[in-house]
Amino acid sequence: MNSSYERIYGAGLLDDLHNYFPALLYEPSTFSNIRDVLMYVQLQTRNRFDLFSVGASRFYSQQPLRPAPQTRVPEPVQPELPIPPIRIHYDEVNNILISTLLRGVFQDEVGMTSVIVHPTTQQITAATTESLYESGLVDGPICSICQDTVQMRDQIRRINHCQHIFHKNCIDVWFQSNVRCPVCRHDIRALIVRPSE
Repeated sequence: MNSSYERIYGAGLLDDLHNYFPALLYEPSTFSNIRDVLMYVQLQTRNRFDLFSVGASRFYSQQPLRPAPQTRVPEPVQPELPIPPIRIHYDEVNNILISTLLRGVFQDEVGMTSVIVHPTTQQITAATTESLYESGLVDGPICSICQDTVQMRDQIRRINHCQHIFHKNCIDVWFQSNVRCPVCRHDIRALIVRPSE
């Protein structure tokens, strides 16, 4: 076990990686997933910090060969010792390096992708009402999606819960990637249970 600690980079995390986990720093392509990284860190940590196991291993490997005793001596049991914490200096370089390493490892391992949540056709039908806009008002309401005025005889869709009105085409496109009213954020999938009278 090499007891000399080399300070090459002048940054705690980089120097720790250089001394304790060199493959993470110099040969990252050898790790194909997070499990490989964690197994390497565990092995290096045991080799570096489990001093009893290292000492016992060296002791038994250096003993001269003796004739086997008449009674069988059990193999020495190497206890599982807790791994002491590794010293990490928290500075800007460390935070950037850690976040970069974890981002690359976890994205590759887990395969995170965005998921679009949208209501079903049945949910849209149950939560909204289609009609032609007819009102005695000269200026109709404004569709908050396209920001255009709703004109007489335009196809509209009204959200039953909040009564907000939109052009039918606008809100139908909106519902392809959203489940909420664009104005009040009401989730149209929510069932409204009214108490019986």
